[in-house]
Amino acid sequence: MQILSRVLPESNARNGRCDDELDRLLARVLRINPCLQRAHGHEEHLRAALASSAGFLNRVVSQLPLPRVLNAQSWASDPCLRAFFDTTDQVAATLANARELTRIFQASRPPDHAYAVLAMEMAQSTPHLRACQTDRTALQKEIVDCLVDQLALEALGMIVTKADRRDMLECELALFSKRVAILKRLGIGMGTVVGSAPQDSAERRRLEALVDGSDHDLRGLGLLPEAFERQVQRFCSVLLRADRHIRVGTKPAPVDRSCGLSAVASAHAESPAPLTVFRIADNPSREFAATLVRVAMVDMPRPMNACDQPPRLFG
Repeated sequence: MQILSRVLPESNARNGRCDDELDRLLARVLRINPCLQRAHGHEEHLRAALASSAGFLNRVVSQLPLPRVLNAQSWASDPCLRAFFDTTDQVAATLANARELTRIFQASRPPDHAYAVLAMEMAQSTPHLRACQTDRTALQKEIVDCLVDQLALEALGMIVTKADRRDMLECELALFSKRVAILKRLGIGMGTVVGSAPQDSAERRRLEALVDGSDHDLRGLGLLPEAFERQVQRFCSVLLRADRHIRVGTKPAPVDRSCGLSAVASAHAESPAPLTVFRIADNPSREFAATLVRVAMVDMPRPMNACDQPPRLFG
């Protein structure tokens, strides 16, 4: 009995954490497409699909390499970091532009270290530090959130394709197409990590107002109940096969960054470092390199100026 008294509360606590996570992820999905709430039994179906995708995504994120120390000294000795930066000046500039890191270190009781995702589109050469948190666990949670947003955004995009729009009038199709465009401009999903989210606060507020207006317009849709149920089916099909839409692997870091991360390392150059690469089956598909980093407050450029609040990520 004493054993059960210890085990059962622990099991209940785990189940409670799981339920809280699914509730939080469900709210994010419904924020992407509020029309799903108009389908009968949407919560049950979406929660089951989210349980599957969350399990996969949590495993993927937990297997990412340990955070690398990011500063001028580590850049000189870390081939992976040199794939993102050509010089120590670029390291300093990226740190100076990391508004979320600055906000964390300007808190009344700032931590000694913070964690972030260093990411860059494979075909570009501009690294970004985003999804910043005070501890590694919180950072991993935010990455999972962004990946779920990405899956939901992809499912919404599929709804406006020919295969899914047989129940829609042109005006209804236009509303969904407009919403997809606005969400992408806001950097929802992995756009937040790779730097496509707007940094200008006025532009963010304008786009967020457009999302709120889209919510209002979608509430007026006169689609048949079967159409909303098919939308839930589409979202569930994407969430249940998250491994088809988000793939994570490694590629050798290029020696020459002048052509972007898609450049191929020379066979006669130094041994390239493996880079973690995310492939997002968006339209079109995208690849970007990413690594977790740890930044010390003492390594942040001085002075640190006041900064805007980070982008709102649907909760």
